Amino acid sequence: MTGPNPNLACARSGLLDSLRSDGAATPDQLAELAAHHAACAACRGQHLVAARVDRAVGDRLRRRAAGSVPSGFAGAVVAAAVAQRAQALAENRFLRRAAAAAVLVALVAGGSMLTQSAAPDGARPLGEGVASARDAARTVVFRPRFEGR
Repeated sequence: MTGPNPNLACARSGLLDSLRSDGAATPDQLAELAAHHAACAACRGQHLVAARVDRAVGDRLRRRAAGSVPSGFAGAVVAAAVAQRAQALAENRFLRRAAAAAVLVALVAGGSMLTQSAAPDGARPLGEGVASARDAARTVVFRPRFEGR
């Protein structure tokens, strides 16, 4: 193509040709593409090759779509979907239980800090020298059970 910048017009022609093959080109774009193909032999040749490829791919897809689906295919797809849903529900159930356990640990640890003045005789208050939340939970949960025996 001749003109101010033939490379730019050819690049745009490629984009318009892509839109045309997808069925997304407007009438104005189709007219611009036709005018460019009339003036540019290289783009016209590329367009003819692309049109042959599009037709071949379309024919191949139509032949494959006309074929039969293997027996049991729909049932296998449904079974796989049901299995994936069950797995997702099991994972969500585990996450909810883990979150509930974390909340319980936090409540026990927080409760132990609040009950530091109610420490048994001879035990030091929890706020003084408790090394970890595990020690605090052990003090609050296990000590009262075994002191009565």
